[in-house]
Amino acid sequence: MKKKKLGKTTWLLLLAICVVSAAALALSAAFKTREKKESYDAALSAAMRMQSCMELIKKEKTERKIALADEDIFGTGLIGEDYNDITTTSGDLPAKRTCANPDMAAMMVFMLKEAGVGPGDCVGCNFSGSFPSLNIAVICACDEIGAKPVYISACGSSTWGANNPGLSFPEMAHLLYKANLISEGPVLITPGGSHDTADGFESDDFKSVWDRVGKLGYPTYEEADFEKNVAYRKSILDKYDIDCFVAVGGHLASLGKGDTVYLLGQGLIKEEIGGINPGSGLIEMYLNEGIPTALLLNIKKLALDYSLPFDPAALAAAGESGVYYENVYPVYFIIAGIAICTVLLIKIKLICKLNK
Repeated sequence: MKKKKLGKTTWLLLLAICVVSAAALALSAAFKTREKKESYDAALSAAMRMQSCMELIKKEKTERKIALADEDIFGTGLIGEDYNDITTTSGDLPAKRTCANPDMAAMMVFMLKEAGVGPGDCVGCNFSGSFPSLNIAVICACDEIGAKPVYISACGSSTWGANNPGLSFPEMAHLLYKANLISEGPVLITPGGSHDTADGFESDDFKSVWDRVGKLGYPTYEEADFEKNVAYRKSILDKYDIDCFVAVGGHLASLGKGDTVYLLGQGLIKEEIGGINPGSGLIEMYLNEGIPTALLLNIKKLALDYSLPFDPAALAAAGESGVYYENVYPVYFIIAGIAICTVLLIKIKLICKLNK
């Protein structure tokens, strides 16, 4: 039996459905509004706290006669040096500049809120020295939320991080803690570098750093064996019954051996994993226990996901960048479009029925 072709009226009605649908979407986009996110106030407070932290670190560098890098175009004090004798690996300068932005603390407020972190919760962290600004952002965000940051910090850093021989990240954290700008100092400090024992550092500069860090009053730890190192870190964090885990930078203890962790995503990770193995790092271990986990390493993706500029030419005023806002689209255009399209579809159905 030969099928009947659609009539001209039916085609016109189908075209009308396409036009109405497109118009409804276009109008909804045209009349969208930019509204503050729910945790705007906490995010702004975290950014302002981080700004104060940056100013104190910059002042400390000046007093210690540590010159700010020419590449630190905004004078943040959180961009270190190019490769030197206490540098672990090569780092990405645009990524480091992107993170040296107080709005990173705002980003962390939203990320931690998404992870379900609230007042009284405990956030366990494993920090390398490669992103001192992100480390500070995490702590500031926890403080504004009312959560307790429990962090392990390495002294080692990639290029442009906390690799000034005169001021390591644990020393920065101690400075900020003593000034009451952050609520907690580190619970453990390790050397970082190859095997987390400072292997590969080529001068006595690191010995000077390690000697200074040892006088800060925090526990220190050196262990070349990967499994023992990870197990000890986890035993320290587990004492606090953590509700969320955050890894900043590419520390082996966080990432584990192999490349599987990179497949899990960046920022807040929601991927379920099917178990761990001897090469698993802290990220996989906590995910395996059902604990919300975040990896802060791919800075370009993080900036894109949270509407922050990557390696910006200028910094937005406090509370004005895209990270604080969300687009809200009016639904009445969509509802009207659906209603009209429904009527048109009914008409098409009736026409088809009559033509049988």
